[in-house]
Amino acid sequence: MIGLTPVKTNKLDEAFPQFVRRYRYEIIASLALVTLIGGVVLGKMVYHATNKDVTQVEVVHKDADFTSKAKVDIQGAVHNPGVYEVVEGQRIHDLIQLAGGYAEEADLDWISQYINLAEQLVDGQKVFIPWIQPTPNPADTELNQSSTSSQEKVNINRASLNELIALPGIGEVYAQRIIDARPYQSIEGLKSVAGIGSKRYEQLKEHVTVY
Repeated sequence: MIGLTPVKTNKLDEAFPQFVRRYRYEIIASLALVTLIGGVVLGKMVYHATNKDVTQVEVVHKDADFTSKAKVDIQGAVHNPGVYEVVEGQRIHDLIQLAGGYAEEADLDWISQYINLAEQLVDGQKVFIPWIQPTPNPADTELNQSSTSSQEKVNINRASLNELIALPGIGEVYAQRIIDARPYQSIEGLKSVAGIGSKRYEQLKEHVTVY
């Protein structure tokens, strides 16, 4: 009978499986940690590469908004009225300076009360700077009041015979007919008075009232 020759084993080969079995949990934990760290590093690299272009686009957009232009019109009491091109967001105060500043006759009191010099300008806006209004002459005021009084309308429901006679195209006969046909709901009621046709009514309507 042929005998079997025993196979020689390496001591290192025997020791390695024992090492693995003994420290298997530590080895698994180490591999998991390495994998986790690698994933985090790779994720950061991908994130920065992906967001690089987005950041650049946002910067360009902001610059475009800042430099957008607007055309605005300024008239009135400035030295150089007209249409000016400005950057959107500039103020009315800046526009006045572009127009050469206030004219000597500018109403600065009115401006300080009613114009917001800090208001931002927008495309198509119009700004008007008022002039100082001249002080009225008392004599002219009295003349205007007298003229207004003389042009007051005649109330055909209450006017006297003489007041009606003073109307254009109305004599004593027509004046009496107007009185006899009272009361009137509107001035068009004059058309029902005998002898007052469309032509005579057109002469009267701007001078009479029923109130």
